[in-house]
Amino acid sequence: MVHHSGVWIDHRQAVIVSLSGSEPTVTRIESGAEKHVRSSSGSRQAGSGESHHGTPEDVIDRKFDNHLKSYYEQVAESLKDAEAILVMGPGEARTEFQKQIKSKELLAKVVGNEKCDKMTDPQLVARVREYFVSTAKTA
Repeated sequence: MVHHSGVWIDHRQAVIVSLSGSEPTVTRIESGAEKHVRSSSGSRQAGSGESHHGTPEDVIDRKFDNHLKSYYEQVAESLKDAEAILVMGPGEARTEFQKQIKSKELLAKVVGNEKCDKMTDPQLVARVREYFVSTAKTA
């Protein structure tokens, strides 16, 4: 049985639509990452809280990046059984996710990457179905 999947992803959550069998399944994975905000001051004074690990902002950046890597790995693990994957999302997370899986066989299964805003679950299911039906017609 053919197993196609679509994933809508941003830094807060991933919504995975799996099309195999008669009914699609929708799975959510929450990132648990807090909103990433950088200080707008932009000025760093030597000795003001810096250590050999960098500024407090650098530590927060690294922690956020590591958290996202773990989140992307969890999403990738959920997609491992898919034969073809459509990646969707509004911004950076969509491309970051693909970079994270670059060295894995999963990347070879990514057949599309689309920029799109948040959708409801039924809209996501319809978009994933539409994508794979139109891809099958052109193949």
